[in-house]
Amino acid sequence: MKICLIPQVSINAAYPRYSLPYVPLGLLSIAGMFSPQEHKIEVIDLTLLVRNGSIKYGRDFEKTAARLIHSKKCDLVGFSTFSACFHHTLKIATELKKISPETTIVFGGPQATFCANDILKNFPVDIIVRGEGETTFKELTGALETGSSLANIQGISYRNGKNIIVNPGRPLIEDINTLPLPAYHLYPVYPNTKVPIEMTRGCPFHCTYCATARYWGKRTRRKSVERAFLEMRFLSNIFNTSTIVFVDDTFITNRAQVIELCHKLIKEKNEIKWRCSTRINTVNKELLKLMSKAGCTGIFYGIESGSPKIQRSIKKDIDLKCVTRTLKATAAEKIGLTASFIIGFPEETIEEIKMTLRLQDEIKKAFSDKQSIRFHILSCDVNTELSETYKKDLLYDGFHSDQAGGIYLSFDKRMLLRYKEMFLGCYYIRAKHVKREMLKYLYHFLFDGFMMAYWSSLYVSLAKNDPLHLFMKWHKAPTPVKSRPESENLVKQIYSFFASFFNGPDIPLPVRELYRHETEISPIKKTGGFDTYTVTYQYDPEITIEAIRKGAKDLQRLPKSPVMYRYSVIPAEGELPSTGYVRVRTS
Repeated sequence: MKICLIPQVSINAAYPRYSLPYVPLGLLSIAGMFSPQEHKIEVIDLTLLVRNGSIKYGRDFEKTAARLIHSKKCDLVGFSTFSACFHHTLKIATELKKISPETTIVFGGPQATFCANDILKNFPVDIIVRGEGETTFKELTGALETGSSLANIQGISYRNGKNIIVNPGRPLIEDINTLPLPAYHLYPVYPNTKVPIEMTRGCPFHCTYCATARYWGKRTRRKSVERAFLEMRFLSNIFNTSTIVFVDDTFITNRAQVIELCHKLIKEKNEIKWRCSTRINTVNKELLKLMSKAGCTGIFYGIESGSPKIQRSIKKDIDLKCVTRTLKATAAEKIGLTASFIIGFPEETIEEIKMTLRLQDEIKKAFSDKQSIRFHILSCDVNTELSETYKKDLLYDGFHSDQAGGIYLSFDKRMLLRYKEMFLGCYYIRAKHVKREMLKYLYHFLFDGFMMAYWSSLYVSLAKNDPLHLFMKWHKAPTPVKSRPESENLVKQIYSFFASFFNGPDIPLPVRELYRHETEISPIKKTGGFDTYTVTYQYDPEITIEAIRKGAKDLQRLPKSPVMYRYSVIPAEGELPSTGYVRVRTS
């Protein structure tokens, strides 16, 4: 049997060739269940094909993708599904069925699991694999190849004539150490690719905005330290320069096991670099020191809110007193940081948004270099406590949270409105205390403004003791009329405001020059056809950054420190004019 596996499509419609594909660990884990003699399996990553220019992303994208898949002459096509960009998957499957009705189409993954009946009722999908897929998919392919009945296969839903059959669920695999290695050889991994690996499945926490615990049965299963280590060594050997990323939702659910793994990595003297995600209250100074020594180069912390009230209401329940302390400890060990925050919770106030933004400031003060700080507008994914609570009140306004795929992606509005139950993530809850329009503008301001003027905006926040000072000054300005939040022109207006503000007479010269430096190394900078150029500053931007981080009150009194920087254009990729700049101290 010829099987094609299709990872979730995730395309940036504004810059299609800047879309970010990912190594599809779930599909590769399923493919690893088969020997080469059993089936011929091919992974077709449509996002990767768009990025490298093999497929053009436009009006006929789904038809083109379907024709490509059909050309592979597959007997079975399996689609991985998540909430983001799910509309693409549905439309590609529909087009594929039109031109290849004999091909069996199978959906799996969280979105298909939670929306199985709606999918089978409304779209030409033959079978849904619900929940954990390895054993189910193997049994399913065996039955299809021999023509056996599907009635006894646990964990699937399927169409039988006009009837939808829902077989009993399949128990979770008790010992995930028994699973074979994922079929990494089926996916192209290039230098600097982040290669995924898992040590645990599931999450013991019950955040109201997240469906992870429900998908994995509200329990956690772990691989042994020995198995995790062997997988890390295997991946390090075959992908020499790549970083290994633990995709566990909460890497540290068993601290003793993580400590044991770190000691083993140190003892074996493997220079493996790895990253992980965990709750910020699961680490301490000692553990971070050990993780750093064992090769950890980055941690994703989902902090979400700086408000104790919101922490309780979303059942995140992080003790915020530990956050600043842990940020400083992470920085001290030179471990990179990605921090995630969410705005737009139903009960959230402006003051509570300020509390969250102050945590952003704490990150900037703790780390001497720029870190990845992500702000999201709340998205009510399918099968979360939030979506169940507010389902009847959810509204649609065409603005899609990046958690649902992003505002610059092309969506089929008719599909989203007709099949609301499958696209709850594209809808929103009306917040009680903050207007929707303000939240949308704030999201843009944080994403496009604060991350560009990373250090300059920190200066304003600390100097005014108000992390929303810059935003409110722009938001309340009577002119010019702001573009709609869905418009790319809005980003240009934000850049224009920042340029005017930071070149104003009230801004100390060191900060003005710092802002100039930040825009020189920003992706928005136009190359102008040159590769290298120099800029001379009266105040060294690096010294100004340190002064801001340390809380200097009067930067006008900062001693001059003349310096020249040389900026070199990083070669552009795809359709972007440039991706950033590197700088070299020359004096």
